[in-house]
Formats: sequence, structure tokens, C-alpha cells
Amino acid sequence: MEQNISKIKVFAYLRKSSKQEKEGTPEKQPNSLNYQRRVIKEIAERNNLKIVRIFEDKETGYKAYVRENFNAMCGLLGDQGSDGEIKGIICSEHNRLARNFGDGGRILWYLQNGEIEAVYTHDKIFTNSSSDQMMLAINFAMAKNSSDETSYRMRQTWRSKAIAGMPPNQRIIGYKYVGDKGKKVWVKDPKTAPLIVKVFETYSTGEYSLEEIARYAASIGLVNKSNGNKPYGENTVREWLSKKEYICIFEYEGERHKGKYPRMISDDLFYRVQDVLLKRSHRRGKTKNSYAYSPKLIKCSNCGEYMTGDIQKGIVYYKCPHRKEPCKSNPKERLPHLKETFIDESIMKKLKQIEISEEKWKELSGLVKANYQYAVAQHEEDLREMRTKVGYEVGYKKQYSKAISELRVKGTLTKEEEDELTGYQDLISDCNKTIELYQKAIDKAKEVMNEIPFEMEGFLESLKIASTRFNQGTPANRRVIVETLCANLRWDGKNVVWDWKNKYRNLINQENDIDWLREQDSNL
Repeated sequence: MEQNISKIKVFAYLRKSSKQEKEGTPEKQPNSLNYQRRVIKEIAERNNLKIVRIFEDKETGYKAYVRENFNAMCGLLGDQGSDGEIKGIICSEHNRLARNFGDGGRILWYLQNGEIEAVYTHDKIFTNSSSDQMMLAINFAMAKNSSDETSYRMRQTWRSKAIAGMPPNQRIIGYKYVGDKGKKVWVKDPKTAPLIVKVFETYSTGEYSLEEIARYAASIGLVNKSNGNKPYGENTVREWLSKKEYICIFEYEGERHKGKYPRMISDDLFYRVQDVLLKRSHRRGKTKNSYAYSPKLIKCSNCGEYMTGDIQKGIVYYKCPHRKEPCKSNPKERLPHLKETFIDESIMKKLKQIEISEEKWKELSGLVKANYQYAVAQHEEDLREMRTKVGYEVGYKKQYSKAISELRVKGTLTKEEEDELTGYQDLISDCNKTIELYQKAIDKAKEVMNEIPFEMEGFLESLKIASTRFNQGTPANRRVIVETLCANLRWDGKNVVWDWKNKYRNLINQENDIDWLREQDSNL
């Protein structure tokens, strides 16, 4: 008992590099967490220490102030002051504490200022004496220098690979690395490459949303195997569709390179997909949509998921995708399909309730104008962004043209220089196609902006006969009306229900929403 009381209280710190963690080989490094736990236990027993708390991080020691638990440990040491009960830190090696001057300086300050009396490692105890502080400072500096040299060698290796036409340190679905360590190259993955091509071809038709393409990708086998075979999200699929690596162009450290590995898709297919992505990225615009209420407009009341449109025997129906509970695993609780004409009839009946006095008309006019002014501002933001991207491409084009001129001045070129010249010509071709793509999108955005004031006037004039306008409109027209007036549109299996948006509530005489019973359809 007396021996336990006399033990010196210390903190223990363990750190595993994030590099192996990200690469999926966390226990292959010599300083694994299990190894460090054994070492600190031996150090504690050998020096009569009592470990009060163990702090662990799975993060690089190269960057200062980024390790959460290291920062927490330092915070506690700083708070206790020189009279605190914690007298030291145990770690397997000094470089577990820091490979940078920022974090290393904090530990040295705690020794100098008396917050701790010693740092215990497997082969040495660094006390708060001036000589030990100097030795620990030298060791921190050597650890930083080692990290710097490793980082420099790695960057040089990656740069050499980029110049040789191979994307360094990058993994994208559809390709895999083969070859000996240090000489690995990209080849097409025979399992996933054909599936990626199918995703590009399907999306290039312009008939599917990113949500639908993400579901399609999962259905043909493109799933995240490192995450329990879960489907990839819409943002991930968008990244695939935007990657120029699939047409043998990649960037490294701000420079664009022509890849020397197997091409996945043709330029024509890639730029058709970019055209579809740009059109769908506009916040407002006239895009093809066969279904007025999907995607992302009408929800299933059971699970809250947005319903999707489908055609059965020439009639449009909406159904829940059954991705969330209770619809996912309880078929008996799933709602019946919803007929589009039933939604139309419900909305038309409610639109007929709108009555507008002169006073309220003026109020509404101001609100609607403000809404369209916001839309104009959104388009102006799109234009600025696209013009900036055009500027980048023009800059790249000048850079490649200059490189081509320098090569041609030489006259006779080596085989390597001929390949380099061809690569620059391909990059200029890519710049031209990208500039053309963005210029078309800029022209389209300007056209839509010019239409906005006329749309506003038309909307204000026709709101008095909204039900007629709704009845005669296309699916896209009906969608605009519903998005403008309605919020939280949902289907509960019997009724179509929604809330009027706040700025239109004062147009409705009734205080409560009225629901209509759904007529049964023989096709369901």
C-alpha cells in the first residue's frame, strides 16, 4: 500500500501515424498502439510510476496543434501549474510527442516552467535540468528534420511520376495500381472500369438526375467496399463524372499533365457529360423533366424520403424509394403509389381558393419581385464563377502554347520531346473544349437572366387565374408554380397535403388546409 502511495503520477501519450491508417495498414508500422502500450507499461514499472491517464491520437506528428488528445493533455498540464500532481509524461519514443517545433516547444516549456519534472522514454529519462532540456530539444529537431527529408523525397518521387504521366498518390474507381513497389502504374480494373463507362454513358443522355445515377451505379455493382458495400452518394458520383483522369489528363501541384496510362472514355463522351452537369447545376433553368413532382418535391409521410416518378401503362405514378425506416423493412406499412393526375386535381382545387385584394396584391408584388431579384443574384454568381474558370483555362492554354513554341524552336526533336509536344497539343485541345463548354453555359445563363423580368410580370398577371395556368402548363410549368407557392408537399396514402409558403398564407381565406380523398385506381 505504501508503495502505491509513493508512486509518481504521470500521463502517458501514444500516437500512431495517420498515413498507414488511411492506406489500410494500421498495424504494420513498428510503433503500433499495442506495441506502445506494452512499452509504457514496462517504463512505468521500471521507474515506479502510476499512469493516471492515457492519451491516444491517430494523427501525424508533423503538423503542430492538430492532434486533439495531445492538445487535451497539454491543456491539463498547463491548467495544473507547477504545483499539480502530474509530474511527467511517458511515451515509447520522444518523436511520438512531436515531429515539429510547435508541439515540441510546448513540452519543453512544461519542463522549463515546472508543470512536469520529466519525460520518460524506453531508453532515456529527460529531466527538467538544462542539459536534458537541450538534449530533448535536439531530439525534437532531429525528428523534424527526418520528417522534412522524408516529405521532400516523397514529393520528389510523386513529381517525377507526374512528369512521367502517372497520377501520383491517387486512387480512383475504375483504375488500380500494378507493379513493383516504387514502380507501380495505373491499369484499368477489369471489374469496375466497364461499370464506370456505363455510368458515363447513362448520364450523358440527360434523362437522369444524379440521385438516379447513384442508385443505378449501386445496382450494377459500384458500391463502397471499404464501407460495408454501401452505395456511393450523389457528390461522389458527381466527382467521378467530373474527373479528367478518365480522359488521361490530371493535375499535380497546380500543374496539368497529360497521362500515359489507358484511357477510360472518349473525349466526346466526357464533354457530353460535362454539358449535362453544367445544365443541371443552374439554380433555375429549363431542363427536361417528364415528372412534375420529382425529384425532390413530394415526400412520403411515413419515412420523409422524396418520392420518385415512374410511368405505368402510360400513367405517371409517384412512389417511395423505400430507403428509410419504416418503409425500408416494413412492406405492410408502405404507402400505395400516387397518381400524378390526383396531385394535379388537389392543387388546382386549392389554387381556386386564392383571393387577392388590391392591398394584398401590392404586398405580394413586392415579395415576388424580391424573390426574382434573389434569383438574378444567384445567376450572376454562377456567371462570375464560370468566367473565372474560363480565365484559368485561358491561362493554361497560354502556358502550353509557350511550351510548344520553345520545343519547335529546337528544330529536330528527340522521341521524348515529340511525346511532350503531342501532350501539350492534347492539353490545348482540352482547354479549347472546356472554354467552349463554359461559354455555352454563360450564354445560357445570360438568356435565363434576361427572361426573369418577363417571367415575373407573367407570374404576377396570371396568379389571379393560377388554377387555369396550372391546368394548361407543362410539367415544368406546374413544378415552378408548386415550388413557388407550396412547402412540405407530402403524401400520406390517402391525402395530398402541403403548407402554403409564409408569404402566400394571407391569400387563403381558410385557416386550415383542406385535404381531398384519393380515388382508388384500378391499375394499382
